[in-house]
Amino acid sequence: MPDQKFDSGAQAQLPPAEQAYEAPKHEAFTEPPPAPDFSSEFSFSASSAEAKPARNRHTKLFSVISYLTWFCWIAAFLLHDKDDKMARHHINQALVVNVLESIGTILSRMGGIIGVVGTIVDFAVLVFIIMGIYRAAKLSDEPLPFIGDIKLLD
Repeated sequence: MPDQKFDSGAQAQLPPAEQAYEAPKHEAFTEPPPAPDFSSEFSFSASSAEAKPARNRHTKLFSVISYLTWFCWIAAFLLHDKDDKMARHHINQALVVNVLESIGTILSRMGGIIGVVGTIVDFAVLVFIIMGIYRAAKLSDEPLPFIGDIKLLD
């Protein structure tokens, strides 16, 4: 290599493919903030006056879908946890609402004054469905007005 001259103070120029990779300079890594502690929200002490019962993780799902259609009611009835009182409460109320809906539909198809009564029943059922879904989503065990005390299951 006698014909090459090297400058002792300068760096050798390498083609781009042969240059060493330099990682980009980043700020120093900081630890993430600690996760919030939600354990106090879900635990109940023995001294609390009104401790809520343990619920299945699908309680809200089965409670809400039971109000939608007969098919959804059957699915919720077959799949819910038998020990889950909240789901049973809403499935029972949804059964009463679905029976009233079927009666109202049959009456409204008869025509005349009976048809008007059936339409009124269908409108009332729509209000009960909305109220039931809202209360099921809140996991409230408050019964629906007029029909909440009717127990077809249990």
